[in-house]
Amino acid sequence: MNKQMCKRLFGICLSVAAAATLILSPAGAQSALANGEILTTQGRDEQGYPDFFGLTDRVINVGPGQSKKVGLYSRYNYTYYISTHSSKKTYCECDFKKGTKDVVIHIGEDEDATDVAFYFYVDDPDGMKDSEYCGNAELYVEVLVRVNPPDGNYTAKTAQKTAVVTSVAAPLPKNQNGTVKLVADSTIAMLYDPQGVAMASFSVSDGSGTMPRLILGAVVQQDKQNYFKIDTASKSFKRIAISASDKAVMTAKGYAGVCLNGVFTNWP
Repeated sequence: MNKQMCKRLFGICLSVAAAATLILSPAGAQSALANGEILTTQGRDEQGYPDFFGLTDRVINVGPGQSKKVGLYSRYNYTYYISTHSSKKTYCECDFKKGTKDVVIHIGEDEDATDVAFYFYVDDPDGMKDSEYCGNAELYVEVLVRVNPPDGNYTAKTAQKTAVVTSVAAPLPKNQNGTVKLVADSTIAMLYDPQGVAMASFSVSDGSGTMPRLILGAVVQQDKQNYFKIDTASKSFKRIAISASDKAVMTAKGYAGVCLNGVFTNWP
């Protein structure tokens, strides 16, 4: 073999080695990606790397006690976590699997945060391997939820500011006047006699045991019967929680129930 042929073979070997280094090293892979070249990783040939995630919405408005669908594309299996939230009922309904589908963002009716962020992350060995070669793709995506919707509905945060009235007059038999007050961080309404002695109380529930803060109004009447006027931040609360003994006292004092979120509801 003459010297000229040896030099030519040596040059070919150097070119092959350089190409292998470019394809197999993370730095080389990123360089090739920047140049639009085809990368070979884990036995797959791909023209660049698409984003790991895609969303139909990045910012949404969801009121307390409400939910909203968001279209999510995930190249790999994923997981998520929530930041800046206060309610245990604020969560994302999803299957954690790759593909394109809707996820459902739920905001708890007792959510106090004005903004809640949902972060979706790659949770897949293949995805983590590919992340070594893909400096331009997002390993996570964020959905920002504005808890205060622009339509003027109540939210848990505005309800706290609105509930400035913590006691109102409560007519009693024999032309007497008692008082109904909000206690226990405005989650319980307590009826007091003219001397200020507590007689009976009630709260509101959604059926799961959750007790919201109450917004107290003046006593109202229907069919010549008295009702306590109570509103809540989320209109999903439609149940009255009261003991049998307190119900007997309330009935004896002339109260048939509660006007709850505009609906006259008798004691259960």
